[in-house]
Amino acid sequence: MKRTILIFSALVVALLTLFQLGKYSILSGSLQIELFIAAIAIIFFIIGVYLNKKSLQKRRSQRPEAINYVKIEHLGLSNREYEIKQAKLESEKELFMNPVVSFIVMSMTVFVIGFIVSLISALILQHKK
Repeated sequence: MKRTILIFSALVVALLTLFQLGKYSILSGSLQIELFIAAIAIIFFIIGVYLNKKSLQKRRSQRPEAINYVKIEHLGLSNREYEIKQAKLESEKELFMNPVVSFIVMSMTVFVIGFIVSLISALILQHKK
């Protein structure tokens, strides 16, 4: 729990810092600050891809957990339904283990978050004028 709070606090501080840098770059009219922010974003994107791949390799090396048949019976699934759901999950897992799909999903996530942050930043700057 402490780790989650620390991570989200760091994200809030980073966003506030980026808002202030964006405000400064608009007021000063300097393109260098914007290029600096873009370079930082690219660096953190590469770090994120690296850490994601590293964590996926750790998960692959771990042995699978034992099947809890009591829980399956409690859910009311038959053996055939369980096998179908397991096969579906395995196919989805293979899809997301594909580096191209992983790159596309991560890129779209970064794009959407960046778009939202840009909108919020623009609204804050318009409100102050």
